[in-house]
Amino acid sequence: MTVVQCDVAVIGAGMAGLTCASLLAEGGMHVEIFEKSRGTGGRMATKRSEDASFDYGAQYFTVRNPVFAKQVAQWELGGHCAAWGGNVVDLTHGRRQAASRQLRFVGQPSMNTMCRHMTEGLSVNFKARLLQLSRADERWWLTFEDHTQLMANMVILAIPAPQALNLVAKFPSVAAPISSVRMTPCWAVLLAPGKSLNLDFDGAHVHNLPLQWIGRNNSKPGRLAAETWTLHATPDWSQRHVHDSEEDIINQMVVAFEEAIGRSLPHMPGKAHYWRYAETAHPLEQDFVYDPALRLGICGDWCRGKRVEDAFLSGKALARAILER
Repeated sequence: MTVVQCDVAVIGAGMAGLTCASLLAEGGMHVEIFEKSRGTGGRMATKRSEDASFDYGAQYFTVRNPVFAKQVAQWELGGHCAAWGGNVVDLTHGRRQAASRQLRFVGQPSMNTMCRHMTEGLSVNFKARLLQLSRADERWWLTFEDHTQLMANMVILAIPAPQALNLVAKFPSVAAPISSVRMTPCWAVLLAPGKSLNLDFDGAHVHNLPLQWIGRNNSKPGRLAAETWTLHATPDWSQRHVHDSEEDIINQMVVAFEEAIGRSLPHMPGKAHYWRYAETAHPLEQDFVYDPALRLGICGDWCRGKRVEDAFLSGKALARAILER
């Protein structure tokens, strides 16, 4: 069994965790980041094949807060993100109208490019699934799936609320506030038609169907050339069909796609991915949770809402609160 130690252990290498970690590291703390998957970004996720790109989590992000706007401008200047000028529409029973006019951004060439950029100079441990969080002698002990143990002075959880709650259930000062947060699932279907579907939109918010989003991935900056599409199912439908086979999910989503556009589609190879904690139905409605006596903090998009901007602002606010103490 390997035992290591650090000042701060950050669990989760998505936007919230990396924002918090980078600021704490800038403040002089020894930060170790642990991520259960193979890469950064969390739901800011892109799959790439030889000639195709699939954004299968967050489809784009928008900017409302001036602090986030300043950060996005820096990312844009560095080539890590770009405005997506795609034609986005609303589809209701086959009727189409323009979606709300707003500037939409995407990471380029992948949705997680900003997160990968943020890891520069940081220590990130991938494929590190945290199983247990315990406290002894005013220190935190973290046990991972590979039997590694970590001793840390402070722990930051930047993961979905239900997962965080499982780890901190014995610590009511942080468990109680997040117990009311509810997150919903989403089936994502990725389609590669092999040729153009000749649709005159790049993204569509769909209403009154099991499908809520249709997106043409190759219309986004920095993506590979082959035409590919991402479909997102609604939360309720995704929950009801959680145990369906991948083949059934793909078939049902293609039928909904056809209903949304009012015509049949050719057979397309596809893949499906289930996001268990995709969106926030009931947010915490505060920037973060932090117990200074325990030196235990929690952040994430779900603290404020469900947007990329919310994740950034949550992580930043938690780091600031820690550094100002």
